Amino acid sequence: MLLIFGMTLVAIGGFAQRRDSVYFEPLQRTDLKPIVIDGARYFYGSQRLKNAYSLEIPFYDLNDPEVNRNFKQFKTLRTVGSVLGFAPTVYFVYNLSGGAYNGGAFWTIYSAGVVGTVLCNLLAENKMRFAVRAFNLGITRHRVGLSVQPLPHQNTAWGIAYRVGF
Repeated sequence: MLLIFGMTLVAIGGFAQRRDSVYFEPLQRTDLKPIVIDGARYFYGSQRLKNAYSLEIPFYDLNDPEVNRNFKQFKTLRTVGSVLGFAPTVYFVYNLSGGAYNGGAFWTIYSAGVVGTVLCNLLAENKMRFAVRAFNLGITRHRVGLSVQPLPHQNTAWGIAYRVGF
Protein backbone atom coordinates (compact mmCIF):
# COMPACT_ATOMS: atom_id res chain seq x y z
CA MET A 1 0.00 0.00 0.00
CA LEU A 2 2.82 2.37 0.89
CA LEU A 3 4.57 1.51 -2.38
CA ILE A 4 1.47 2.36 -4.43
CA PHE A 5 1.06 5.65 -2.54
CA GLY A 6 4.72 6.54 -3.20
CA MET A 7 4.45 5.69 -6.89
CA THR A 8 1.30 7.81 -7.16
CA LEU A 9 3.07 10.82 -5.64
CA VAL A 10 5.98 10.40 -8.03
CA ALA A 11 3.60 10.17 -10.98
CA ILE A 12 1.67 13.29 -9.95
CA GLY A 13 4.88 15.25 -9.47
CA GLY A 14 6.14 13.96 -12.80
CA PHE A 15 3.04 15.03 -14.72
CA ALA A 16 3.48 18.57 -13.38
CA GLN A 17 6.95 18.72 -15.01
CA ARG A 18 6.18 16.49 -17.98
CA ARG A 19 8.50 16.65 -21.00
CA ASP A 20 8.41 12.98 -21.93
CA SER A 21 7.16 9.78 -20.38
CA VAL A 22 10.31 8.81 -18.45
CA TYR A 23 11.63 10.66 -15.40
CA PHE A 24 15.26 10.10 -14.53
CA GLU A 25 17.45 10.89 -11.54
CA PRO A 26 21.26 10.75 -11.93
CA LEU A 27 23.00 8.39 -9.52
CA GLN A 28 26.61 9.51 -10.03
CA ARG A 29 28.66 12.65 -10.55
CA THR A 30 28.06 14.35 -13.86
CA ASP A 31 30.74 17.05 -13.80
CA LEU A 32 33.45 14.72 -15.17
CA LYS A 33 33.70 14.60 -18.96
CA PRO A 34 34.65 11.64 -21.15
CA ILE A 35 38.21 11.32 -22.47
CA VAL A 36 38.80 10.72 -26.17
CA ILE A 37 42.06 9.37 -27.59
CA ASP A 38 42.80 10.36 -31.18
CA GLY A 39 46.11 8.74 -32.14
CA ALA A 40 48.59 10.10 -29.61
CA ARG A 41 46.40 13.10 -28.68
CA TYR A 42 44.11 13.22 -25.67
CA PHE A 43 40.93 15.26 -25.46
CA TYR A 44 39.13 15.92 -22.18
CA GLY A 45 35.66 17.09 -23.03
CA SER A 46 36.35 19.23 -26.10
CA GLN A 47 39.77 20.48 -24.96
CA ARG A 48 43.01 19.04 -26.37
CA LEU A 49 45.57 18.18 -23.71
CA LYS A 50 49.31 18.67 -24.11
CA ASN A 51 50.23 15.24 -22.74
CA ALA A 52 48.81 12.25 -20.92
CA TYR A 53 49.99 13.53 -17.53
CA SER A 54 47.29 16.24 -17.74
CA LEU A 55 44.70 13.54 -17.08
CA GLU A 56 45.94 13.03 -13.53
CA ILE A 57 43.41 15.44 -12.00
CA PRO A 58 40.28 13.93 -13.62
CA PHE A 59 41.55 10.43 -12.82
CA TYR A 60 41.99 11.23 -9.13
CA ASP A 61 38.66 13.10 -9.03
CA LEU A 62 36.91 9.89 -10.07
CA ASN A 63 38.85 8.00 -7.37
CA ASP A 64 38.46 4.62 -9.06
CA PRO A 65 41.09 2.08 -7.90
CA GLU A 66 41.44 0.51 -11.36
CA VAL A 67 41.98 3.91 -13.04
CA ASN A 68 44.49 4.99 -10.37
CA ARG A 69 46.43 1.70 -10.60
CA ASN A 70 46.68 1.86 -14.40
CA PHE A 71 47.73 5.51 -14.30
CA LYS A 72 50.45 4.79 -11.71
CA GLN A 73 51.71 1.91 -13.85
CA PHE A 74 51.74 4.27 -16.83
CA LYS A 75 53.90 6.77 -14.94
CA THR A 76 56.24 4.03 -13.70
CA LEU A 77 56.72 2.56 -17.17
CA ARG A 78 57.41 6.02 -18.62
CA THR A 79 60.04 6.64 -15.92
CA VAL A 80 61.70 3.26 -16.53
CA GLY A 81 61.75 3.99 -20.27
CA SER A 82 63.45 7.33 -19.65
CA VAL A 83 66.09 5.73 -17.39
CA LEU A 84 66.78 3.02 -19.99
CA GLY A 85 67.20 5.69 -22.66
CA PHE A 86 69.73 7.51 -20.48
CA ALA A 87 71.89 4.40 -19.83
CA PRO A 88 74.12 4.74 -22.95
CA THR A 89 74.91 8.33 -21.99
CA VAL A 90 75.99 7.23 -18.52
CA TYR A 91 78.22 4.53 -20.02
CA PHE A 92 79.77 7.00 -22.49
CA VAL A 93 80.47 9.64 -19.80
CA TYR A 94 81.96 6.98 -17.51
CA ASN A 95 84.36 5.91 -20.26
CA LEU A 96 85.35 9.52 -20.98
CA SER A 97 86.47 9.91 -17.37
CA GLY A 98 89.18 7.25 -17.67
CA GLY A 99 87.43 3.94 -18.20
CA ALA A 100 88.42 1.61 -21.01
CA TYR A 101 86.14 2.31 -23.96
CA ASN A 102 84.70 -0.76 -25.65
CA GLY A 103 82.73 0.03 -28.83
CA GLY A 104 80.93 -3.31 -28.86
CA ALA A 105 79.71 -2.85 -25.29
CA PHE A 106 78.57 0.70 -26.03
CA TRP A 107 76.48 -0.38 -29.05
CA THR A 108 75.03 -3.27 -27.07
CA ILE A 109 73.99 -0.92 -24.26
CA TYR A 110 72.74 1.62 -26.78
CA SER A 111 70.62 -0.99 -28.61
CA ALA A 112 69.25 -2.39 -25.35
CA GLY A 113 68.40 1.15 -24.22
CA VAL A 114 66.51 1.94 -27.42
CA VAL A 115 64.61 -1.36 -27.40
CA GLY A 116 63.84 -1.00 -23.68
CA THR A 117 62.65 2.58 -24.11
CA VAL A 118 60.37 1.72 -27.02
CA LEU A 119 58.98 -1.33 -25.23
CA CYS A 120 58.31 0.59 -22.00
CA ASN A 121 56.62 3.43 -23.90
CA LEU A 122 54.37 0.98 -25.77
CA LEU A 123 53.40 -0.74 -22.52
CA ALA A 124 52.83 2.66 -20.88
CA GLU A 125 50.49 3.75 -23.68
CA ASN A 126 48.60 0.48 -23.31
CA LYS A 127 48.17 1.13 -19.57
CA MET A 128 46.95 4.67 -20.33
CA ARG A 129 44.35 3.29 -22.75
CA PHE A 130 43.16 0.88 -20.03
CA ALA A 131 42.93 3.80 -17.58
CA VAL A 132 40.95 5.93 -20.06
CA ARG A 133 38.59 3.06 -20.83
CA ALA A 134 37.97 2.44 -17.11
CA PHE A 135 37.54 6.19 -16.53
CA ASN A 136 34.95 6.52 -19.28
CA LEU A 137 33.05 3.53 -17.89
CA GLY A 138 33.26 5.04 -14.41
CA ILE A 139 31.68 8.36 -15.39
CA THR A 140 28.87 6.81 -17.39
CA ARG A 141 25.69 8.24 -16.03
CA HIS A 142 23.37 5.47 -14.94
CA ARG A 143 19.82 6.67 -14.54
CA VAL A 144 16.73 5.04 -13.13
CA GLY A 145 13.22 6.34 -13.30
CA LEU A 146 9.52 5.73 -13.35
CA SER A 147 7.57 5.66 -16.60
CA VAL A 148 3.88 6.52 -16.60
CA GLN A 149 1.84 6.47 -19.84
CA PRO A 150 -1.86 7.21 -20.10
CA LEU A 151 -3.64 4.58 -22.18
CA PRO A 152 -7.05 4.68 -23.87
CA HIS A 153 -10.14 3.90 -21.78
CA GLN A 154 -8.85 5.53 -18.58
CA ASN A 155 -5.98 3.05 -18.05
CA THR A 156 -2.40 3.87 -17.10
CA ALA A 157 0.77 1.95 -17.94
CA TRP A 158 3.49 1.96 -15.26
CA GLY A 159 7.11 0.98 -15.70
CA ILE A 160 10.59 1.29 -14.27
CA ALA A 161 13.38 2.41 -16.60
CA TYR A 162 17.16 2.05 -16.44
CA ARG A 163 19.31 4.04 -18.86
CA VAL A 164 23.07 4.08 -19.46
CA GLY A 165 24.82 6.75 -21.51
CA PHE A 166 27.00 9.85 -21.50
